[in-house]
Amino acid sequence: YQIKPTYVGKSDKRGMFEIPYLREGNYKIVALEDKNGNYLFDPVEQIGFLDSLVSPQDSLSFSLRLFQEDLEEQFLSSFKFTQPGKLLVKTNKPYENINIDPINYSFKKQWFVSDIYKKTDSAVFWFTDFPTIDTLELIVSIDDQIDTVAVNLVTQDSLNASVTCAIDKSTLNPYELLSFKSNVPMKEILSDSILIVRDTIVINAIFGIREGRFREVFLSDSLFESTRYKITFLPGALKSIFDTQNPDSITFEYTIPKKSDFPELTVSLDVDYKGATVLELFSNTDKELKKPLKTVRYSNVEDKMGFGFQKTGKYKLKLILDGDNDGQWSTGNYLEHVQPERVYLYDGVFELKPGFDLDIDWKIKP
Repeated sequence: YQIKPTYVGKSDKRGMFEIPYLREGNYKIVALEDKNGNYLFDPVEQIGFLDSLVSPQDSLSFSLRLFQEDLEEQFLSSFKFTQPGKLLVKTNKPYENINIDPINYSFKKQWFVSDIYKKTDSAVFWFTDFPTIDTLELIVSIDDQIDTVAVNLVTQDSLNASVTCAIDKSTLNPYELLSFKSNVPMKEILSDSILIVRDTIVINAIFGIREGRFREVFLSDSLFESTRYKITFLPGALKSIFDTQNPDSITFEYTIPKKSDFPELTVSLDVDYKGATVLELFSNTDKELKKPLKTVRYSNVEDKMGFGFQKTGKYKLKLILDGDNDGQWSTGNYLEHVQPERVYLYDGVFELKPGFDLDIDWKIKP
């Protein structure tokens, strides 16, 4: 792609192109977005290619998939305390793994709790121990990249904010465990200090802290459908890793919907492919398909691939043939001869209706 082509064809608005009157021989077929019209590949342009050489004896027909190479190296873009004890780390693009290790101090116990969500561009480290030094030097490991930073501890101290929480409305589902999200990581939940009233009856229930998600508090028992609940966290029911608690009562009142309002959604795929897949469910109003409501991964194509029980409404589907099994779409690389992963959009919109489960038969045409 660093030399100008022997033959050139320009596509029309539909992406169709034709290159007539080729001499006999073997040819490499490359498509370029060619924004600057120099007939050479520039990194800011999209590129597509065939996997093998072609020898045009007769007319040939094929398609090329354009893609933008990801040539940007992973790096640390921001590193700062946003409030006492809360260290926010940001990267230039989503990461797979991230961690911090001290350089100039040896902690005798676990000194932080992390809020890490893979495939995002930020992470939070909550400090539970502060050494008596002015500056803490850290190694920050982001996937295969390593950086060193220094944080000023002179003005830092353990967080002493009161504990609050909010209900996770996505779990107001008769098939889900009701969850709440706190403002700081939790250490202990006193279930005896939480009152639950079902309609007019006081019931006993156990609350827990979700493993690896220390800000997520969940009710371990399923709730009845079409039932009104009042949940009150009495003062001191929520205890944080900073030994702070909720000073006042926190009360929530909600009605759990009917099960018939959450039909089961499954997808039956007919595709000539063996390997990992990613299915994404979108709202009908998400025109650019940027914010999936739910994502499911499978290591191999199965007869039925499901999203579980979903709220009634209109939806769209996207399928990624996840060849590298990383749970997301991956672009290609021309020099490494890697094609971009194939993506398919379900034709049209489908509707989940009350009381009716839906199995979608989806035939994929390469």
